[in-house]
Amino acid sequence: MADAPASTAAPRGRLSLKLALAAAGIALAIGSALTALQIYADMRVERARIDTLGAKLIQPLQDSLTRSAFRLDRIAAHDLLTAIVQEPAVIGASVIDDFGDTLVAVSQPADRSALQNLGRVFGSTPVTTEIPLVVDELDMPVGRVTVQVDPIVAAADFSKRTAIVLAAGLLKSLLLSLILSWYFMRTTTRRIERLSRIYAPAGTMADAAPRDEIDALETALRQREAEKTGLIEALDLSVERVKLATSAASLGIWDMDIVSGRNTWDDAMLDLYEIAPGGFEQTYEGWLRRVHPDDVALTEARFAESCATGETFVNRFRIRTDTGAERVLDSRARIIRAGDGTALRAIGVSVDVTEDVRRERSLIEAREATEAALRQSAYEARHDALTGLGNRRSLERHLRKLGQTLEGDGDVCFLHIDLDRFKSINDAFGHAAGDFLLVEIAKRLRMLTEPRDFIARVGGDEFSIVLDGPDCVDRATRLGATIIEACAQPTRNGAMVLRSGASVGIALARAGALCQIQEDADIALYDAKRRGRGRYAFFNSALRVAAEKRKVIADNLTEALAEGRLQVWLQPQICARSQALHGVEALVRWHDPVLGETTPCDFLPVAAESDLLAKIDAHVFAEAMAMVRRIRWLGHDIPRLSVNVSLERLFAEDLLSTLDAQGGWPCHVAFELLETIDFDRFGGELAQVLQQLRDRGIEIEIDDFGSGRASVSALSAIRPDRIKLDRSITRIAQETGTGRAPLVKALADMGRALGIGLTAEGVETLEQAHALKALGCDVLQGYHFARPMPEDAFLRWIERDRTSSLAI
Repeated sequence: MADAPASTAAPRGRLSLKLALAAAGIALAIGSALTALQIYADMRVERARIDTLGAKLIQPLQDSLTRSAFRLDRIAAHDLLTAIVQEPAVIGASVIDDFGDTLVAVSQPADRSALQNLGRVFGSTPVTTEIPLVVDELDMPVGRVTVQVDPIVAAADFSKRTAIVLAAGLLKSLLLSLILSWYFMRTTTRRIERLSRIYAPAGTMADAAPRDEIDALETALRQREAEKTGLIEALDLSVERVKLATSAASLGIWDMDIVSGRNTWDDAMLDLYEIAPGGFEQTYEGWLRRVHPDDVALTEARFAESCATGETFVNRFRIRTDTGAERVLDSRARIIRAGDGTALRAIGVSVDVTEDVRRERSLIEAREATEAALRQSAYEARHDALTGLGNRRSLERHLRKLGQTLEGDGDVCFLHIDLDRFKSINDAFGHAAGDFLLVEIAKRLRMLTEPRDFIARVGGDEFSIVLDGPDCVDRATRLGATIIEACAQPTRNGAMVLRSGASVGIALARAGALCQIQEDADIALYDAKRRGRGRYAFFNSALRVAAEKRKVIADNLTEALAEGRLQVWLQPQICARSQALHGVEALVRWHDPVLGETTPCDFLPVAAESDLLAKIDAHVFAEAMAMVRRIRWLGHDIPRLSVNVSLERLFAEDLLSTLDAQGGWPCHVAFELLETIDFDRFGGELAQVLQQLRDRGIEIEIDDFGSGRASVSALSAIRPDRIKLDRSITRIAQETGTGRAPLVKALADMGRALGIGLTAEGVETLEQAHALKALGCDVLQGYHFARPMPEDAFLRWIERDRTSSLAI
């Protein structure tokens, strides 16, 4: 009977163990279910993130992409898309213009080598995001941008987070099952002991206990033992799964006794720190020595804060491995505390995020570089690269802003500045000197204006200034004068002295009516230049009428030239000694169906502005040559034909080839060059062209001599065959009492000394003809002999009126 208590101890132990294992199994099942729910919720969040990833990448660059599509700027669009595809999950991006054509497309291959299993969760079809590009200011669509995201690559971090969640959940479940096992072991054993004392007091009741109850108890214990074995196997499987998950996610698990400082690491942790087996001291200090010195203080502070508050320890820090490498780790730990709040234990995981940090840093650097490039591009788009002033685009923007911000009756003054003689500086000293002058002029304009004024360079040698405020008219008047004075000051560039000037056109408008202010200032500038340069002019309505007339003349003249409606008239030139016909000058005339008879003084300046002079010269020469051939065929001799030739025609590429094609001329040919041509400026190049003309038998004359800039040195260098006195000199030829007649004689003497003939034009009276002949002019031309005539009138003159007209 004394052995009875010992015989019942084993069944009691087996029963308690089975109950404990059952409780542990339930705890593991509940923990696994909660972990699965958490992973499912995280998967839903990740799916939503993948769906919106494309839009988030496009959003910060949408305005820049819109500008690129609006300007069809493939280079800028390519740079922007390249920044987007820096995100590893992006496999392609493109900008499509509003015509449906692909402006630019950028793609990169997706690296799915280690992520194929994620395709079963998130699918393998790329997620395409398409966002329209609209210019907000104009409410105008200019295209759309599409981004393709690979869901498998985008969810790469999800696998790591899932592994962490799975490991943490299993650890929690394991810890809970151990606590429940311990609890049931204790409570069940105590209950069985109490039953034993009831049925076998003082060791005598054991034999009296019913045998069937003992058998039932043994059966229950065996069942519990079987359940224990199943739970142990499940636990082993769970542990293996945890090891597999942590290994796949490069997770290391650590467990630190905060009181003693003992720090236990698994093999994965040792691999993260590249520590050889047995090389870790398993202490808090041993871990801290491997933390990067710059991160130690923050890491200690955060760990201390978590121990004090009980919150989860979360930290990212750098480490130095035992091999000398530097890595970045993310670490999370649960702090276990006693009932009084004392931190006892920390159980956590660490993961290597070095590559993630490097990739994030690369993306940040790429984004910063892109943003810097966009800022620079935006600056360059609004500023002149040479002077740093605003450009035409920023000027338009400033005017629009003034129209929106100022009251409708606010005054705005616009100054249009054009440098005089700037082309001469470029030609004489080179473009580098011209650029130096432009920068210097920009500095002077900044010094003359106030900070609130807007300055822009709007052309090669053109600047604009915008003033606003009630005093802007007075300020514009003063500023126009000071700008002209400042620009006239010589500029020294090393050994060179650059001399320029400026003309200024000024226009005034209300802030609500700025649409024509630039055009008005341009018209005023034209008037300032027409009146002699180096001055400023205000716009008025009469100037607009004149500008509109010039526009009509330019349009109609272009049409008339294309249709061959320009006429060629001939004016005789008479030999002063023999009174014989010396030759004729071909003059252009134009009768427009709308404008009526238009004089050369009206349409030739417009032709020069419209680059039509060279075409008119070619037309006049061809028509005049055809007229001379017809007149000679009728039996009348034309010894010589003079035609006016502009500088544009002289430097035209087809001049010589056209002359060669028209060879076999019926008379001598002379080209008359206006004295307003700067012969000193074009000396070398012009002399070469003139020599090629002389080689073809063409004589060279200088027309309107005495009204322009031909110098004696230029005459010596060019050596024209003849000079034609301007009519202003012809008028003073007979004014012997004024002392000006010797001027004509001096010119004639100079011509004879240089071997140059002298023609006087504008001869209107017999007295003038006698005086000019006496002073040495050998050829005379003017109304006294004949006016310019069309071909039929010239034939009548040469047949009938010639004798009476030639009397001297």
